[in-house]
Amino acid sequence: MGTVEIVLLVIGIICVIVGIILGLTDNNEKEAAESSVSDYDAASQVSQVAQTIDSIIEKKMQDIEDKTEARLDKISNTKILEMNEYADGVLKEINRNHNEVMFMYDMLNEKDKEIKTTVKDVNVTRMNRGYAYNDAKQQSAMEEPKIVMQDIEDFVLDESLSTHDKIRQLYSNGYNDVEIAKRLKIGVGEVRLVINLSSGNN
Repeated sequence: MGTVEIVLLVIGIICVIVGIILGLTDNNEKEAAESSVSDYDAASQVSQVAQTIDSIIEKKMQDIEDKTEARLDKISNTKILEMNEYADGVLKEINRNHNEVMFMYDMLNEKDKEIKTTVKDVNVTRMNRGYAYNDAKQQSAMEEPKIVMQDIEDFVLDESLSTHDKIRQLYSNGYNDVEIAKRLKIGVGEVRLVINLSSGNN
């Protein structure tokens, strides 16, 4: 019940009271004619009217209170439902973001493992290549002197020639100064001197 209805109700009650008072006034005039009506009856009627008015007002106030409480309960329930829906939405969004973060974390872990595996494979490959290169280099270094020594030993020199002629003969057949010095068991400086002199004479 609204404020307007309460005001109208109070006005109606006042009108009833005024009517009763007017009725009592009429009764007073009748009392002048009829001596059987006493002042006690008038007071009793006023008391009954007041009780009736109080009862009506109390009932209306109770109705207003009940309706107000019902409306507040309805509003509260509506707000609670809205808050629950909002909370559910927020929780769903949080769960979705959490799942996305975990998915990205798993992907990064997989990529990290792949990168580490690739780097390890590359390092192993480099090491293997390095070992293979060193082995080949060592093998080549071990084999080349044998071939040179074999070539030097296989070439037949005329022992009747002088040392200088032997140097010239070996040099003319493609041997360098170091190889000639080893074959003839002389110093490299002497071999170079003879080669330079021979080249200058030519």
